[in-house]
Amino acid sequence: MAFCLPIALLPLIYPNPPIPKTEFQNLPAEIKLLIIDQLNRDTLTLSRVAACNRELYDMAMPALYAHVSLGAPPPYRVWPGLAWPADRRSIERFLLTILRKPHLARLVKSLDLTDLHDLCYAHRQISTQPKRKQLTLVPLSPEDHQIITDAGKKLPLQSTIRDSMHKALEPNVPRSDALLAVLLGYLPSLERLEIPMESDDPPRDPATTDWSLIERVLICIAGIRSRHNTGNEKTTTLSKLTHLKAEVDGTFPSADVDWFMVLLRIPTLTHVFGTKWTNKPQWLRPVHREFPRLIHLELRDCTFDAQNLRRLLKLTQKLETFIYERGWTKRKDWILKAADLGQALQYPSQNLTCLELSFNRSAQKVYADLYLQPLNLTGLRHLKRLRISAGYLVQTQAKMSDLQGHYWMLYDQHGAYSSVEPLYKLLPQSLEELHVFQINDGLEFILVCEKLCESLYSRAVSTLLEDHQFRHLKEIKIEAPFEDKGVYFFQTLSEVTSRAGLKLRTIENSADYVKSWVTGDTIVACADKNIDWGFDGEIQWAHPFTRRGEVNYDLD
Repeated sequence: MAFCLPIALLPLIYPNPPIPKTEFQNLPAEIKLLIIDQLNRDTLTLSRVAACNRELYDMAMPALYAHVSLGAPPPYRVWPGLAWPADRRSIERFLLTILRKPHLARLVKSLDLTDLHDLCYAHRQISTQPKRKQLTLVPLSPEDHQIITDAGKKLPLQSTIRDSMHKALEPNVPRSDALLAVLLGYLPSLERLEIPMESDDPPRDPATTDWSLIERVLICIAGIRSRHNTGNEKTTTLSKLTHLKAEVDGTFPSADVDWFMVLLRIPTLTHVFGTKWTNKPQWLRPVHREFPRLIHLELRDCTFDAQNLRRLLKLTQKLETFIYERGWTKRKDWILKAADLGQALQYPSQNLTCLELSFNRSAQKVYADLYLQPLNLTGLRHLKRLRISAGYLVQTQAKMSDLQGHYWMLYDQHGAYSSVEPLYKLLPQSLEELHVFQINDGLEFILVCEKLCESLYSRAVSTLLEDHQFRHLKEIKIEAPFEDKGVYFFQTLSEVTSRAGLKLRTIENSADYVKSWVTGDTIVACADKNIDWGFDGEIQWAHPFTRRGEVNYDLD
């Protein structure tokens, strides 16, 4: 008699062999490194991993020290009484670690000093105004003080800056900016630096602060004015510094462009980023040499007149990417003519392939759109990607009436001429991607679509004998508050782009506007928006650029 065993009981008689468990410690080194890479900037977890054993220490330390942001943790930043002592401790501890363990200094690739701005500024004020309330900072121990002082003496500095450095390091509570200046001289592998700057630098008369040593020492040790000798060879410190971000503190552009151009003279720089730079009234300005390696220049919330914008771009003839977001000065009559902006862009035209032109949408200027006039960019013969505000392409009749009437000082003859020209006579034929954004209202959107359809018509209708316009154009992006009505808004343009073989992409951004195009309803303000740096947001800094939300002051 055959014995039948239910299938459900087979695992009880013939159990599966146990699956061996692989512990973390038994993983291949390549897998461990991949896991550590995923921790990125989680310094707390990385420090705990490094403390496990020698193998993990060697693996985690490069990731732990690769990106360093000095300053108190976010909860401390609410109140300066807590933040400043914590900021100071972070400076002292990191500097002493670097000076005592040079092998760790070689691991630092990126350094962020942005959160230390308030402490450094207050510390400099006290040195010029002794009657101010002193900072509650703990003095250094004699041993630590001597180590830092000796390190400062070894930096290759000009005599005047060397004297200022020694004076700032002399007290038992050295100035915070002096400690950071010493730190910059002992990071040989540093590639990216993020520094804050003051809007009233250089100091006013009478002086309210001492000169900041961070930028001045940076210039010297980077090899612009001083080099230190090793035997018969001349070597430069910070020889690997390629990315620099200089953010000016304040609510509007206020720091002078000449100091920014001094920073651009660092010979190793290829990518430079700045915010809130402008040009102050000056009778004489220095002559700068060309910036030979600069290929990426990104200026947000900055504003320059025609002369200084030409001075800047004339020295960047190898520039490949230029991003310029216009800010607004206190001078209500200050404008930049369309012809002047177009002429300035001609200097880097031989290599310029990516261009973004936009403006600050905050409520510092109620009629900010009046400053934007249609541009002629046909001279940029190598341009492939263009991201541009609609106000630089079209001009509404209502806007023209304002310019010819109450705002006659803003009237731009070249902009008015360009406003009646088709887009194929304003944009280069080499263009492959066109991204239109910051559309002011529905009428401006209609004008943009009509001009695009007009310029693409010859390409959409293959039977026409005339030359096709925008032969290299592959994609058009339109960014506007469609509120799920994109099919209605884009019906005509969608048909034309489809016939022309182009990709049409729509980007919904209703949150960036204070008035609905569909219902007409208004909101109090749109939310602040963090924007990553780079043309495609590919460059990650510790502090993203914050585009302030627009306050609804002028829609009543």
